[in-house]
Amino acid sequence: RGYAGRRMLARGGRLEDAVDIDVDGTVERILDACGVKHVEPAFFSMRKKGRAYALVVDRSSSMAGFKLVLGSLACAMLAYAGSGVDDYCLLAFNTEVDVVKRLGERRNVEEVIDAILSLEAEGYTDIHKALLAARSELVSAGYEPRAVLVTDAEWTAGENPLLATPLFIELDVVCVPTKWLGFAKALAETGNGRFIFARSLEEAFEKLKDLFAARG
Repeated sequence: RGYAGRRMLARGGRLEDAVDIDVDGTVERILDACGVKHVEPAFFSMRKKGRAYALVVDRSSSMAGFKLVLGSLACAMLAYAGSGVDDYCLLAFNTEVDVVKRLGERRNVEEVIDAILSLEAEGYTDIHKALLAARSELVSAGYEPRAVLVTDAEWTAGENPLLATPLFIELDVVCVPTKWLGFAKALAETGNGRFIFARSLEEAFEKLKDLFAARG
C-alpha cells in the first residue's frame, strides 16, 4: 500500500479486522521471541473513523431559484454541525455528478456555498447515479455511508433511485415543494433516514437544526 493507504490503517486490532501484514511489526516480534518456533504475525487493521456525510444537491432544471439556495443552507449547517460531523463532501448532480468538495479537502465554507449558488439548474435528474457516487466517496475514505439529499425527487433519468437508497446507513432527504412528495418520502424511508419537507428557508433552517442535533 502507498502512503495514502497507510494513513487509513492502524497497527493491531482484532484479527478479523486485519487488512494487511505489518512486516516491520512481525520482524520485531520474531526478534523479541528469542528462538520461539511459532510467532504470530503483526497486522494492520482499518483505522476507525468518526462520522462524515455526503451532501447531495440536485441541480437539474426543476431545482432553480429557492431550491438551490436551500442546498447552500444545508451545506452551511452541515459544515458547522460541530461534534456530530467530522467531515463532509458535497456533490451536485443532474445526469452527471460533480464533486464540489471532497472528504479531507480543506475549503472555506463560504467558498463552497458560493459554488452551490453559482450552479446552473439544468438537465434531467439521475438520482440513482448521484447516490452511488456519494456512497463511493464515503466508503472509499473509510466512512459509513451517510448522506443528506436535497431534491424535489423528480426522477427523470437513470435507474430507479430506490435501488440505491438501502445501501446507506442514513439517507436523510430534504425536499422542496413537489408533485413527487410521496416518492421523496420513500427515498428517506428506504434509506433509513429522516424526511424533511421545507416550504421556506426559515422552515428548512429549523428542521435542519433539529436533524443535525439528533444526529450529534
